[in-house]
Amino acid sequence: MYLKKLCGGVLHIQTANGLRCVELSGRERLTLLWLFRNFKILPEAVLGKATHALLEALLGSDRSQLRCAHNHAEDDDFVIGTVEFIAAKGAAKGAGKRPAAATMVPEAAGLGSRAVS
Repeated sequence: MYLKKLCGGVLHIQTANGLRCVELSGRERLTLLWLFRNFKILPEAVLGKATHALLEALLGSDRSQLRCAHNHAEDDDFVIGTVEFIAAKGAAKGAGKRPAAATMVPEAAGLGSRAVS
């Protein structure tokens, strides 16, 4: 299985535009085989700077990129791994913030309370 991946393995990259299947050079296959030795899917957040730069170079290059509708079980011997790669950082920054919740403040007369935001 590792011999097939080393000789002709590909990388699946999950982007906002869908799943991409990228052909790799021998050195890139070796590097990514080591990275994916214990995992089949890795999120972008766990990747180091060098691996992140490699993925950006792969996505920005003119080399063969195929769109895949899904992971193909019959090609599993050639898929080195899948990276969940989200290039838009702006959407991720705003996702962690919660809107300010309304605070209940009692009125001075004690006749009720009103919501203050």
